Amino acid sequence: MLAENEFNSPPPDGIIYLGFDVAMTLISADKEPLSPGFNFSWEVNGGSSASVYDSTTIETESFGCGVVTDSFDDFSEALIGGTLAGSVCIPVPAADAADPGTQVVMSFIGSDRLSFGGGGLPNPAPAPVPSAGDSGVGDGGSDSGSIGLPFVFGSSHDVTFESFGDADQSVWNITVAAPRSIDDVVSAENQFNEPPPDGTVFAGFDVSMTLVSATTEPLSPGFNFSWEILGGASAGVYDSFTLATGCGVTPSAFGDFDEVLIGGTLTGTVCIPIPVDDLTDPGSKVALNFLDGTRIAFGS
Repeated sequence: MLAENEFNSPPPDGIIYLGFDVAMTLISADKEPLSPGFNFSWEVNGGSSASVYDSTTIETESFGCGVVTDSFDDFSEALIGGTLAGSVCIPVPAADAADPGTQVVMSFIGSDRLSFGGGGLPNPAPAPVPSAGDSGVGDGGSDSGSIGLPFVFGSSHDVTFESFGDADQSVWNITVAAPRSIDDVVSAENQFNEPPPDGTVFAGFDVSMTLVSATTEPLSPGFNFSWEILGGASAGVYDSFTLATGCGVTPSAFGDFDEVLIGGTLTGTVCIPIPVDDLTDPGSKVALNFLDGTRIAFGS
């Protein structure tokens, strides 16, 4: 923890930063993608102290552990077959860290808890994990723009915004091209742009959005949705900052917050860092993630 960030503070006397690694794979769901974070919180049951600790129970100068290396992101989303992984850190008394009775607990909304610890019951046989992209979730009907039946890359479709404010019931004609690697053009665009992390590629896709109808004009689409790539190989969900600090200065970047009048068109390139294997996987999709949680998807 102290090596991760210069602003992380050491724990108080008698306290340690207890870290545990977590992997969660989405096996089945009526809806995808899903995030686990709204459903439970992480806790530690101290075997020595017989007390319950979450990340903020013990007051520290770092407000918990501080910046955690490879932190588990409870609010990241996964498609069926996708895995979320990372480390969770909770400050606990040093005596609890060495006690074999100490447990890691998932505390669900309500009163249910699921505990992990030494000397407990044998683990049950694991459920079979579906292949990434093998959702089995309803497709929403033919040519619906759903995750199951996305609009085809390069085709144009009218999309009605269901949103709060001026853009509600506005209609946009949208075309999204297939993602491609734009590592070279991003590197050449600005001397301060960093290369993508190992195993990651800057995936760029061209977008065209024409405002067909609206009750108020001019309008900007950017307040109503965010761009995502749904990984066909990883079954992960990626926005501009999921895997890196973004792509940097992107050439011909799409202006989400630019405004147009009816009949006007916004064009440009959106860049999202994704795992290399997702770039060429035919199951990968581009999605517009609206504020109400609905998604319009484009794919192969």
